[in-house]
Amino acid sequence: MVAEGVERKLAAIMFTDIVGYTALMAESEEQGLRVREKHRALVRPLVEQYHGESIEARGDQSLSVFSTALDAVHCALAIEARVEDDPELKLHVGIHLGDVVVQGGEASGDGVNIASRICELSEGGGLCISGEVYRSIRNQPGIEATPLGERDLKNVPEPVTVYSVAGAAAEPRLVPRPARLETAYFTKRNGARVAYAVTGAGSAVVVVAPWVNSLDIAAETSPDLLHEYLARHHRLVVYDKQGTGLSERLLNLEEGFARHADEVIELLDHLSIDRAALIGRSQAAPVSIDVAARYPDRVSHLVVLAGYAKGPGLFKPKAMSAMLDLVRGHWGYGSRVLTDMFRTTPTPEEVDRFAAWMRASADAETAARLLQEIYEADVTDRLPEVVAPTLVIHRRGDRAIPYTGGQAVAAGIRAARLLSLDGAAHGLGQESDVKDVLAVLGEFLTEAHAPRPR
Repeated sequence: MVAEGVERKLAAIMFTDIVGYTALMAESEEQGLRVREKHRALVRPLVEQYHGESIEARGDQSLSVFSTALDAVHCALAIEARVEDDPELKLHVGIHLGDVVVQGGEASGDGVNIASRICELSEGGGLCISGEVYRSIRNQPGIEATPLGERDLKNVPEPVTVYSVAGAAAEPRLVPRPARLETAYFTKRNGARVAYAVTGAGSAVVVVAPWVNSLDIAAETSPDLLHEYLARHHRLVVYDKQGTGLSERLLNLEEGFARHADEVIELLDHLSIDRAALIGRSQAAPVSIDVAARYPDRVSHLVVLAGYAKGPGLFKPKAMSAMLDLVRGHWGYGSRVLTDMFRTTPTPEEVDRFAAWMRASADAETAARLLQEIYEADVTDRLPEVVAPTLVIHRRGDRAIPYTGGQAVAAGIRAARLLSLDGAAHGLGQESDVKDVLAVLGEFLTEAHAPRPR
């Protein structure tokens, strides 16, 4: 049991200290103090930029933690680049991936000790990392790691494999802040309770629920750039569809595919929302198209992101069958396979978090049944019935849902335009064009609403 006010977590732990600080203080205390403050003023902002947290700063040392090893390494490389031409400030930096216990602004644990000992190994300044960190970043471009072998570290019972690292720091990743969602519930006509959350102000935008989801975990585990942007400019509505997440887990497929569109309309009725823009991404695209076609007076705009209208023919039958068997029989491993498909070059930590989110969103059988329904979805005949202005966004190299799926949607809706993007990410991903895409999306959503059908 963890005591109140104590946080234990797995993190990338970065330790820094000033090269020759003791000798510097002996020579000139004034200069030593000035260099120490320069060190602190340099490290803290860079840690924040690379999505880390500064925990302690004692004497000439600093301790920070990051959710991913890659962010920690890029932060360290950025720090080293800043001091490269500084004649009086040189830094040792050490990074280890391990457990850390944070209490009252202080950190402790074996991981902290190992990071501090590794820091000491970077002679004359530079970056050293443990083998655990190396395994997380070894395939990343622009990072060169040189093995230093196993080292015996003070107060560490087993030898630790150490690498020295050089390279150019990447720009900080565009990462959203986890949303603070207050979950509420409404009861559908079939008696099932559905969880939803509303944030922001302005015209209503509903993000149609994906294949599986869980509002409580998604906000912390998989913070969303799109959600953050929409919440800043609109009244954003998200929900867990029946059978997943915080909603009623009992699933009745006999109600048919149309139940998903009806669920969206019932949610709008509950919230007294007359008309809303719909965001249908990935597997939620067929549902969003169905809503827009069947309830044209309730949909102001339609956005189809990395989606499709017809599953049969788009997904290969053998691949579909193999994936369904994998999800149904080995949901833990199946979720990891899907993570690799949905995420471009994910780090091991991202794979763990995303896979855990999927597994928590639905049990294996429900996940498989919903996935099969997605594969079999076909709303092609609904496309001509969509009258709302429609923006289709798709990457040409999308590994999860082929680009041809988005092309077919855009071709079938009269009021649609297609925004084709480069890259292999599924959806927006972490590509360099995300800000520009969000700007286009923002302009689209502020355009005049579609006229009400007569």
